[in-house]
Amino acid sequence: MFYRLKCFTLATLVIALTFTVSGASTTPSPQTNQAQTTQQRAEEVLRLVKLGFEQFHKSQFREALETFQQALVIVRELGDRKGEEGTLYTIGQVYYNLEQYSKALDFYQQAFFLAKQIDDKLGEGVALNRIGEAYRNLGNYTRAREFFQQALAIAKQRDDKVQLGTIFNNLGSVDQLQGKYPLALESYQQVLAIAKQLNNKASLGTELEPL
Repeated sequence: MFYRLKCFTLATLVIALTFTVSGASTTPSPQTNQAQTTQQRAEEVLRLVKLGFEQFHKSQFREALETFQQALVIVRELGDRKGEEGTLYTIGQVYYNLEQYSKALDFYQQAFFLAKQIDDKLGEGVALNRIGEAYRNLGNYTRAREFFQQALAIAKQRDDKVQLGTIFNNLGSVDQLQGKYPLALESYQQVLAIAKQLNNKASLGTELEPL
């Protein structure tokens, strides 16, 4: 294995649930009962997600995988496409940490296609970057570079400097693994420049640190 995720990035892993309950009456109507059921299911997803993160951070990856898969079933039943996107991505992260990169790739790709359908540019860019990471760890450096470049275009469009730093670091890693050291150096210099712009060199370095 070349690289391993240290932790989930909160900004890219929030499971968005949009279900609300309103207008409850003294004698519940069928519609009210349905709303209550939906709210209960949404709360169950939040409970599962919280548990899954706890398991992940304890390196209980197989337990976390089972927990997030339960959450995926529910968000699909609820028709929460944003929540489904986030859960697919999260399952990909767990598989990545289990070093099952082909399975991680499958879930990252599902998350990417769903992000496109719901016009979630942040989700698209993050998924593209993770797809590139999976290809890199599978040894397919050409495909990895292709997806990093696609992710880079979106990050530039959004002026997302943190994501830009992550992607440049990944591009540098691919060039370094291929012995293209001058190109790798250029990418790593971009990372350093971005870190200086953010005035957060230590934090960004920790986020990008290879294992």
